[in-house]
Amino acid sequence: MSGNGHITEIDTTSDNGNGSNANYWIKVAECNSGEANDKAQATIHVSLEGKAGDFRCSGIVYLRHGGSQSSYYDISVDLIDPPNTSNTQDNTDFVLTYNVSSYRSELWVRSNEAFQKCYATIVAGTRPPNENYVNFYELTSGATWAASITSLGTDLTATYTNRVFNDLIVDSITSTLDLKSDLLVTGSIETTGDISLLANKSLKFNNPGQNDQFILGNNNVITLDGDLGVVVKGNNYVYHNINDENANLFTSTYTNFNNANSDIDFTVKGTSSNSLIKIDAGENAVAISETASTPFTRAGVGTDVLTSIYGVASSKDGGTRGVTLVQGDQVVSGSAYFEGNINLLANNSLRFNNPGQNDQFIYGNNTTITLDADDGIVMNADSYIYQNIGGSYRVISDSTRDAFNFSRQDIDFYVNSDDYYGTLFIDANDNTIILGNESFDSSPRAAEVSGYGTDVKLYLSGTAGTKDSVTRGVTLITGDMVVSGTIYKGDGTSIAGDITGVTAGNGLTGGGTSGAVTLAVGAGTGIDVTATTVSVDVSDFMSNGANNYIVTATGTDAMNAEANLTFDGSQLQVTGNVSIDNGVQEKFSSITGATGVTTHDCDNGTIFYHKSISANFTANFTNLVLDSGYAKNLTLVLDQGATAYMCTALQIGGSAQTVTWQGGSAPTGTSSGIDVVSFSIIYDGATYTVLGQSVSYS
Repeated sequence: MSGNGHITEIDTTSDNGNGSNANYWIKVAECNSGEANDKAQATIHVSLEGKAGDFRCSGIVYLRHGGSQSSYYDISVDLIDPPNTSNTQDNTDFVLTYNVSSYRSELWVRSNEAFQKCYATIVAGTRPPNENYVNFYELTSGATWAASITSLGTDLTATYTNRVFNDLIVDSITSTLDLKSDLLVTGSIETTGDISLLANKSLKFNNPGQNDQFILGNNNVITLDGDLGVVVKGNNYVYHNINDENANLFTSTYTNFNNANSDIDFTVKGTSSNSLIKIDAGENAVAISETASTPFTRAGVGTDVLTSIYGVASSKDGGTRGVTLVQGDQVVSGSAYFEGNINLLANNSLRFNNPGQNDQFIYGNNTTITLDADDGIVMNADSYIYQNIGGSYRVISDSTRDAFNFSRQDIDFYVNSDDYYGTLFIDANDNTIILGNESFDSSPRAAEVSGYGTDVKLYLSGTAGTKDSVTRGVTLITGDMVVSGTIYKGDGTSIAGDITGVTAGNGLTGGGTSGAVTLAVGAGTGIDVTATTVSVDVSDFMSNGANNYIVTATGTDAMNAEANLTFDGSQLQVTGNVSIDNGVQEKFSSITGATGVTTHDCDNGTIFYHKSISANFTANFTNLVLDSGYAKNLTLVLDQGATAYMCTALQIGGSAQTVTWQGGSAPTGTSSGIDVVSFSIIYDGATYTVLGQSVSYS
């Protein structure tokens, strides 16, 4: 054992200690036993002192060397409190590294400040009474500071006990503190480790002789017993941890029971009910006022039930508590289903609005029900809708009819206009219809109509002599009118007799005043008349007629079909010269985000405007109409971004074509500019010749 009882400077190689390097390591002691069975121990006082001699940290290190037995190696440390530095030393700053194969071990210590010197003293250790029991721990004077430990293979961090006795006074005890009774602390107890009490012992919070308030624990349960109450307080939150789960969580903003989402039910009980409130965690459902211990297995409670409010039917105003009373408004955002009746007291409403909106409701007093809607009322039915008044069906609507006065009662039907009552009136008792009458009062009756007699079935009101005037007095029948009886004039006399004559007008021949009279259409230029048809013969005034020829005027009364100007419904073809006075506008189509093979549909035109191009692309021209012996020009306008892209290849209907570029090489795009790429395509009936060029604009 080297250095026993003497203070030894470890880092003798430098007057500055670890210099400006905080958290550096130095090897303080080592043991090289050389034998598998050698066991040793040592107690070493280690001091780290700062520059100019001010005290930094001091500790007692206990070492055990285990030879070839790994389990025998051990290190622990007691730190002498307090160091006069904010960067305090702890157990992680003391490490024993060892190797069971070479039977070596070393103590390393880390500095907690810069410019520290390391001093050590072996206070005690195994004495060498004979060569079989020796201690090989030696201080390593001359060691240097290093950024990390030089490990021998296995590293042990010291166990740590910070013993502070500043305010503890024990009288008449020299070696062992043996408490035969309670420990009374009048000040504070501060510890960075655990405080352990034996089972069935208490931590009391009373003056001596008072046993009302304590924390008692046996091997299974801890009991908090307060004289008046128990207060659990946390600055931010309080957890109830049950079976290693945060069962309940209390914070300054909310309380969360079953915080770990476990299958743990929440129950509030009364004196005569199993569960006034029960939240079944396994079912994820809520039961209120339940008498059953398992409410969600009750008959009638299905797997769709989220909230069950238990009650007793027909218990209103009785002695059984079975009624659910909602004293304020009840808002249902989904659907409400009722197995019994819904009863509202008179002068109350069933509303169909968000809270605070009172536009839509069904209101009832003791005599009348009112439906009030914000915009409209819709009545939907799968089969029929009945309106029953006084026990009789007034209106029936179904898939085949809308019937008014279905029960055939003496109930008149009338429709008012904005100026008159009973513009359409049906008298149920007389079984008659009156149209257009303007003399009804607010309670129309057929007897109010002048000229209405017991013989009238249909009355059409009007005013004589109003045809072609501004007075609405004419009855207009736009189709045929068939009269199977007699027509009477206003004076009561009938209108009878035959047509006495037919006169031929312009373009017609024939006519007469008696017998079977006929009319004939006169023939003329361009008109052909047969026994059964009249047709137009264009050959009388058009020459050179043929399919798809466009007709032009030759004078005022003739036309010519032009062989050099044809149109088949989709293609206009001109043979010869074309003169255009005011220019030609041509449709273009827009393409966004071109990349890869991009379709260019020539049904949309031959000019294609590209925006937001994503990459170099291949233009595939589809629906290209190009006859043999003709050529066509296709144009791409490329609106470039910061990165320019180009049409690098061309297809016609999906088939790749060879592009011959102007200048002998494919063009490149213009960054943040516009490139106009033109393709001249020549078709000889077998192959396409494609000529490409690009013009840059910026």
